[in-house]
Amino acid sequence: MNYRNTFLTLSIAVIASILFANQFLDITEIVYAIYNSSAVARILPFIVVLFVFWLLLAVFVYFLVLSLIKTQLGLYFVILVLPMSALPFILLGYPQAVLNWSFMCRSSVVVFALMISIFWMIRTSLSERQQIRLPYLGSIIIFIALYSIHIIGIGPELRLSVIQSIFVLLSVSIFFYFIINYVKGYIEIYGIVKVMAISCILQAILSFFSYYYYVAIKGESIYSFSGFLRDYELFAEYLAIHVPIILFVIRKETGISKKVFTGGLVLVIFVLIATFSRGPLVSLFIGMVYYFIHLRKVEKLSGIFKSILLGVFMIGIMLFAVYMLLPASARIIERFLATDLSTMDTRRDVWLRFGDYFAEKPIIGYGMFYDIRSAKLFWPHSTYLFYLLTLGICGLLNYLIFLFGIIRKGLESARISHSIPQYYELTITLNSALIVFIIDGLKVDYQRYSNYQMFIWLIFALVVCLNIITKEKYIERCNKK
Repeated sequence: MNYRNTFLTLSIAVIASILFANQFLDITEIVYAIYNSSAVARILPFIVVLFVFWLLLAVFVYFLVLSLIKTQLGLYFVILVLPMSALPFILLGYPQAVLNWSFMCRSSVVVFALMISIFWMIRTSLSERQQIRLPYLGSIIIFIALYSIHIIGIGPELRLSVIQSIFVLLSVSIFFYFIINYVKGYIEIYGIVKVMAISCILQAILSFFSYYYYVAIKGESIYSFSGFLRDYELFAEYLAIHVPIILFVIRKETGISKKVFTGGLVLVIFVLIATFSRGPLVSLFIGMVYYFIHLRKVEKLSGIFKSILLGVFMIGIMLFAVYMLLPASARIIERFLATDLSTMDTRRDVWLRFGDYFAEKPIIGYGMFYDIRSAKLFWPHSTYLFYLLTLGICGLLNYLIFLFGIIRKGLESARISHSIPQYYELTITLNSALIVFIIDGLKVDYQRYSNYQMFIWLIFALVVCLNIITKEKYIERCNKK
């Protein structure tokens, strides 16, 4: 780094140290309160827990400092830990039931990603001239405006919640633009996609340890495979989105790496089925149909047919394994058979009452952290209904315009990259992941956790990045001709 960058880094470190010192006692009190209400208090003295806490925090700060020098390392770290928001609470012995419904699961990884993005942008602006790309800026500004409207006329507690939602939106937006401007070529996108595949396989492995911890050690009779997200629906969607990504990595890797990722894919499918969540499985099926239909442009039909047969066989084996090994998770077939679309199944109470609540504030909604006094719990269970309820018709239209823009980028990339096999296959892979998210969004809302929002916006950013890179490669090939 040059002198300006060194001065900037040291200044930030000094300011952060002062702020950190001021918060030391407050943080210690918070840790002590959590310690007293957890099972760890019966096993370990507080001084040991506090030491481990500061040790973990030191590791976090260490990676943050490294990311100032090596942005790629920080980015990979963010991708690896995005789904692990509940890990500290699991280590402190919190019951799963508490974690599943607790908003304490929000992760500081959002702040970490924000700092990486801002530091990189500052360094880049100081050290080199680069055109900053800001696609969909209008949609993001409209989102911020719609969020901000709800600050007016509400109490301080709700106002803090709205400010928090604005902060999360700004964080994921900055991270979105960071990815778009940081990624320069196919190799960088492949590196990110590969780390995403590793992260997903790691989460599948850790979900087994979590299962053993809650069922075998703590003796909880009711358990769902929800990973460290502590939300089995979002965890199932997370796994389903990664299936085409892991499959793509398998096709590109060789030797022992190929075998490891293949084993990882088997494990991911097993855990996905064990979540007994129907939406992600249906969405994945549609996404893979798209994937295999378009794969025929770079792969022989015989190879595609063999892959489909292998996939069907693998799913059959995984279903059998789930039924044999995890009786509590064996409800997936029964859940499919019991699905009744005429009554909207388990979401009927929410969806049938949605119109009454929506009619009260149809234009701008109730606000992102809405407070409906007449309902103890009213969660829309749909990304689209969530926007409609929280930001009204204006918010839903703005989101759909933004989403259609991302879809258009993906389709355009597929159209112009069919003569460049590696670009084309990566394009249909990301498009398949996007399809899984869009369809599953009909019955689950990705806005539940801030770190999961960042993961979805990472998918959006990769689709846009690949579109930019594919266009440049296409123009380059045309000029050579």
